Amino acid sequence: MSRVAEFGGLPVVEFTDPLSVPDEEEGVVHPRQAGEAELADPGGFAWRLTVSEPWRDDPEGADGEAGEAGEAEDDEDGYAREHIVRYLDRFTEQVPLEALRALIVGYLSEYDDSYGMLAEPVVEALVGAAPRLAGLRSLFFGEVTSEEQELSWIRLCDLAPLVAVLPGLSELVVRGGSEELGLRLESRSLERLTVHSAGLRPEVVENVCASELPALHRLELWFGSEWHAGGRVTPEGLEPLLSGGAFPRLRHLGLRNVPGLDEWIPVLTGSPVVRELDVLDLSLGDLSDEGAQALVDGASAFRRLRHLDLNHHYLSEEVEKQVAGVFRRRGTVVDVSGRREPAQWKDGPHRYTAVTE
Repeated sequence: MSRVAEFGGLPVVEFTDPLSVPDEEEGVVHPRQAGEAELADPGGFAWRLTVSEPWRDDPEGADGEAGEAGEAEDDEDGYAREHIVRYLDRFTEQVPLEALRALIVGYLSEYDDSYGMLAEPVVEALVGAAPRLAGLRSLFFGEVTSEEQELSWIRLCDLAPLVAVLPGLSELVVRGGSEELGLRLESRSLERLTVHSAGLRPEVVENVCASELPALHRLELWFGSEWHAGGRVTPEGLEPLLSGGAFPRLRHLGLRNVPGLDEWIPVLTGSPVVRELDVLDLSLGDLSDEGAQALVDGASAFRRLRHLDLNHHYLSEEVEKQVAGVFRRRGTVVDVSGRREPAQWKDGPHRYTAVTE
């Protein structure tokens, strides 16, 4: 999991935290830092918020007076929160929020033993600034890299209050879902929702399926290991979605990084939602010949499908060619790249999803 260089169709610029300026290292490419040119054209960039380390050597305390930060030595989480709040205050004061079109919330460190993510202060700050964010179209919440924190450790918060006060938001990307995350959303403008996860909790899926998103036409969920999620997402848990009732305008469905993908295929081919899909993305999973044969047998269910993505699979060469041939004859573009070989253990072969730990 890495940082994006472009988001919402715009190049990314990072709002600088003076205490987290990267060291000058030869050969290391650092994110573009905001300057006068970016502040003069805030709508021309996707702005990233990130505080990798709220260091103790802050030259100014919470109120701008030297030495006050040192008084927080006994309250590391409190110091981190105060530092992040000051950073967010600088952002909302210095950047013309009315012009923003895309925003990325990156890593905001707790600076305690867990090195967790302090998401709540960001939600509070953005909700408070919502009247100035009416033009925001794209939001990436939780853009945390694997160097900063493992994907299954990312702890966020309830994002529904934030989405509810952004009337123009059309795209939401969230990285997390194994730890705390609230996604029971209400938005008349949201068209695209993506959740990156190494282990998506069933409660998160339940919340998504219960969301009121009448404009949603693209949904992408990364499932991952049940060991990270405290439970397994099943086809039954997605029944509101697969029935076609939850999001009637849905045309692009991504069920990615799914373990046990074979058992999903008969459910998908028999579900009403696939009859209206233009794109079905089953990539990053552990599809085998058994599941692929079920796809071939149920190919007629995908009556308007234009693109089928099966990248990262465990198909034999013969079955791979069969799947590609059947769907291409129906006019569907098929991606069957990324063939994998099962790992051999004492108890037999094992297949794995692409994103795990």
